[in-house]
Amino acid sequence: MIKKVLLVSVVFLGLLGQGLAQTRSLTLDEMFQLADQNNNHIRLYDLAISEAEQGVKVACNDRLPSIQAHVELNYIGDGVMTDRNFAHAVHADMPHFGNSFVLKASQVIYAGGAVAKGIERSKLQKKEAELEYVENRQDIRFLLAGYYLDLFQLNNQKRVYESNISQTRLLVKDMKASYRQGTALKSDITRYELQLQSLELSLTSVKDKIDVLSHKLATAVGLEPD
Repeated sequence: MIKKVLLVSVVFLGLLGQGLAQTRSLTLDEMFQLADQNNNHIRLYDLAISEAEQGVKVACNDRLPSIQAHVELNYIGDGVMTDRNFAHAVHADMPHFGNSFVLKASQVIYAGGAVAKGIERSKLQKKEAELEYVENRQDIRFLLAGYYLDLFQLNNQKRVYESNISQTRLLVKDMKASYRQGTALKSDITRYELQLQSLELSLTSVKDKIDVLSHKLATAVGLEPD
């Protein structure tokens, strides 16, 4: 079991041009809470649950009576009658306004179980959405825990490389002094210088990995990478 008190200093990408960075320490629980609130995948599945819940409500409404209302307003102008030549027009007064209102109520008495099956189908869809949410949320947590522990390990490696580099630089300095005194060979200096370059290259690789993982972790929990 991973102890909740385990902390890791997550180095986020900062002002790269100046070689600066910001740090933030997160427990696993804090990281998971941020992911639940901000992770796009988790929020998407949460939205699917809300939509499924609305589908259940709509399906249940089919059991309730439905009411339809229809309102109609109309206007009728005065009438005019003429002969075939459109002459001798006769004006006829007619009602100018009319209206109607219809209210219709209906309820399903028997539908062969269609309503009940529709409700059951909506509930199953909601259950499926909830299971997908839990599964996706768990996958995200496993992914974040992997990033978290990898960063912890990489930061330890970084400290080890930095310590080894400091020691190797001292060895190179001592070896150059011994060479000037005639007690060391040029090849000895070259060997330690190559070792120093190899350590510095490994340290750069570790720092790059830390930056990449920090960026991924920050994005997954909804924090700004910088």
